[in-house]
Amino acid sequence: MRRSSKLQPRFGLGDVGPGQLADLEAVVDSLPTDDPVELWGSSFGAPIALAYAARHPEQVDKLVLDGAYASGAELIPPAEAEKFLAMLGMAKHQPDTVFSSLSFLTDPDPRITHEVRVQRLKRSIDPAALVALYGLSFSVDVRDLRAGVTAETLVLHRAESRAVHPQNGWRLAAQLPHATFVSLPGRAHNLWEGDTATALQQIAAFLGFTLAAEAASTGADAPGPDGTAGANRDGDPVASRVEVDPEPVAESITVMFTDICGSTALTARLGDDGAQHLVRAHNDIVRRALARYQGREVKHTGDGIMASFRSASAAVVAAATIQRAVIDARESGAFPDLALKIGLNAGEPISEDEDLFGAVVQVAARACDAAAPDQILVTPVVRALAMGKGLVFAEAGERDFKGVAEPVPLWSVPPAEPEPEPGPDRRRPPAADRVADTGPRPGPEAGS
Repeated sequence: MRRSSKLQPRFGLGDVGPGQLADLEAVVDSLPTDDPVELWGSSFGAPIALAYAARHPEQVDKLVLDGAYASGAELIPPAEAEKFLAMLGMAKHQPDTVFSSLSFLTDPDPRITHEVRVQRLKRSIDPAALVALYGLSFSVDVRDLRAGVTAETLVLHRAESRAVHPQNGWRLAAQLPHATFVSLPGRAHNLWEGDTATALQQIAAFLGFTLAAEAASTGADAPGPDGTAGANRDGDPVASRVEVDPEPVAESITVMFTDICGSTALTARLGDDGAQHLVRAHNDIVRRALARYQGREVKHTGDGIMASFRSASAAVVAAATIQRAVIDARESGAFPDLALKIGLNAGEPISEDEDLFGAVVQVAARACDAAAPDQILVTPVVRALAMGKGLVFAEAGERDFKGVAEPVPLWSVPPAEPEPEPGPDRRRPPAADRVADTGPRPGPEAGS
């Protein structure tokens, strides 16, 4: 349970928020029965549910935790939490940008569009309260209470969640006396999104319910936030059909633009043949990176290439690898006049005739235009999607883009580190390690 209108000041480590726990205690005390309850805590609510189960063991029969964690310090290091909170602080002035980042973080490939999810977030969370809400979640620490949970516990976690890393879930389960950990497939953090049927089956089996046949076989089209399915302990149907969101399926794509710096002046100075020689060098470098990091060349723009990636982190590493190859080619004297600008944005572009269109593409192109030679600029959505991958992002200020109502914050990514000199015992490090060795970790988001 979360308090929405009377958020308490940030609380210290070693406890959950007294107001949040008091809310839960008041709800349970108001029930018209003294029987123990079956308690479910999700994401930010999980530490509160755990604390209640530890302090009132006689009141909890079974405990279900999903997307859970025990300590905000384990969820995200304090220094990175401050950066994440600073980004959230922009929500008062740029709510669409911030809530879009949170939407991509919790479900990169939703069954409904990110625009719909952003509007839902804006209706449910006051932008002015966002920093306080996340500050509370980052400050919680219930590790000392784990041994006091006597209830049988089911800990569920989506295997590819970027909002709360799965290691938080299995670490928590390992320290609870009577816990079972179940890893669920998918990238959607919230259990009511993505493959809901598998989660429902696990919870129903744990609580002793029998799901209605239609709900049990629905798979990825299982009930959404407003749908219910199952039967009670007496076998009476809870729902006879499953409600499915009517919005079309949409896929998140990261779009990358490259641009050869000063191409017009280069043509005038080097001539058509000399300029085309540089274009071919650029093409070779970019296409090698696309093949290596599973990117798709959408089209050639004359002075650059437009490409798409299904993984934001792969797109960032590919861009860093491209810039390193270009810098090396220039410094070696092979192509002394070659320099690139690169821009990336992520979202749900319109796909038609093997091409991509829409605002996502336009902002990616504008980010490329805004970059300096040898620079990579990415939008906040790309940065949020690539969190936890060991990448470094540096603030690059805000830019006013034509056709975009609000200034767009941009982040720069350094070129990949030079590859080590070959040797008999030297192995080539992973590409991400050559981009950076530290970076932001995922911050949780729930309820989107």
